[in-house]
Amino acid sequence: MRIQQLATTRAEVFRPPAVVNGVRGEQEVYDPSMPCTAPVEASLEVVQRAALESYLQVYEMFFVGDSAQSVRAGWRLIISNRHFVVRVITPITIVREEVMHALVEEEFPRV
Repeated sequence: MRIQQLATTRAEVFRPPAVVNGVRGEQEVYDPSMPCTAPVEASLEVVQRAALESYLQVYEMFFVGDSAQSVRAGWRLIISNRHFVVRVITPITIVREEVMHALVEEEFPRV
């Protein structure tokens, strides 16, 4: 089965706000519906291999499609009303299919 067939979830992707004249702007929506796999808990081995230190639960997921190549660490996602921040993202090839493997942390919105 191809990763593209497993990418049944959609993520609203936000790029970090720009700073203009010393003032931070608002987050920009980069892609309102980027195809991805659902986030699943990352194994301890995956987290250690990425040298990621986190006190929050780390999830892994895959982005597919043309715009997936542009996603960077620090970008924010909303998936099914859950907020995530991308911590590590790397391109990988799985059976001649180029996808982006991401490690994300769940963010809890400030109240």
